[in-house]
Amino acid sequence: VDVFVSVSGAREKKLRKMGHPVPAPISMRLVIDTGSYATGLASGVFPKLGIGRISQVPVHTTLTTQESPQLADVFDVNITLVSGMDKVLLPNVRALSSPSCTLDTITNGILGRDVLDHCVFQYFGRQKTFHLAF
Repeated sequence: VDVFVSVSGAREKKLRKMGHPVPAPISMRLVIDTGSYATGLASGVFPKLGIGRISQVPVHTTLTTQESPQLADVFDVNITLVSGMDKVLLPNVRALSSPSCTLDTITNGILGRDVLDHCVFQYFGRQKTFHLAF
């Protein structure tokens, strides 16, 4: 799924008020992950946007145990879903930093249920296709 990631509305407002430039949105391609409660983005996107983490959350993966989750940095960003000429802005997404994803590969992160909750997603298993509407 193609998206643009940008600073949050509050951050943009602060930057403009102080006379600082607002970083341009960054184009990314994300893999839909219905098993993930949160969207995870390549960790390199956050320095490019000039933003710092707002918190950390424990994350469980197939490589962690219940007793030893991994801590993930959380960032406040805007995500714009893009399909052809259609765009929809989802403000204030709490995206996780994913050090295993990079900006120089075909996909740059995962689109989790936090964003999918604002869409209609249908998966057609036999045809191995999906439909995403927003």
